[in-house]
Amino acid sequence: MPVLADLAAGPRGRLVVDDAGARLARFQAIERPQRPVADLLEPEADAAPERVAAALMRDLRGWRVVVPLALADLLVDAGATRHRHARAMSRSLDDLPPERGAAALPGVVVRPLERPAEDLLEARLAAYPPGHVDHHPERDADPAAALAELAGLMGGSHGALLPASRLALDAATGAVLGAVLVGAATEDMPPPLHGPWLLELFRVPGRRGVGALLLERALHELAAAGHASLGLSVTEGNPARGLYERLGFATVWSAVAVDL
Repeated sequence: MPVLADLAAGPRGRLVVDDAGARLARFQAIERPQRPVADLLEPEADAAPERVAAALMRDLRGWRVVVPLALADLLVDAGATRHRHARAMSRSLDDLPPERGAAALPGVVVRPLERPAEDLLEARLAAYPPGHVDHHPERDADPAAALAELAGLMGGSHGALLPASRLALDAATGAVLGAVLVGAATEDMPPPLHGPWLLELFRVPGRRGVGALLLERALHELAAAGHASLGLSVTEGNPARGLYERLGFATVWSAVAVDL
């Protein structure tokens, strides 16, 4: 049975149904260069997990689906490939504490994102060394591909960057210490994930506090621009989750990405 449009869930909303037309699950469809993504997939309360898994394997072959953990286990048992276990988190912008500012971290300056991807690549690669849950060996093995990926991200492949995006630089040398990339609002996503999205936050090892400084600046920039919230996704086991929680982010969804 083909996947149906879920008009009540916005233009990206989709429904998975069985051969009799009974609803099994709903999700948000997102086009990505590598493969389409069924994001925020939620089984219907009365749908047996085994039926949902069978329908996904049949109707979404070739997709990446973001599903609850129990459903991910069933899909992997059926031959799918586990990709990433992550949390979606959101932070309201109407109760921000006062910003500490760059004075809280001597030797570091925060600037608008006005440097090319080439200048950021070394810091980004260093931020995810071997052993880190978000380390990608292929990035280290193919710097040209890693640069193209970062340039695409900065160029809008996952949503146009907002002015809240920032760089942290060494005040003495001008070297890039980290960056925060914030994408434009995704208004067709369900609340509370419909605001701007944190696409990337990284800092070089050994420069503690840089990530917090960048994220605080982004939060205040977004609030000043009238945005209501900021969302993000963090991989299970990434110590950055502690930073996000300290800055007021709360988990709204925990799921596993699986390639069918």
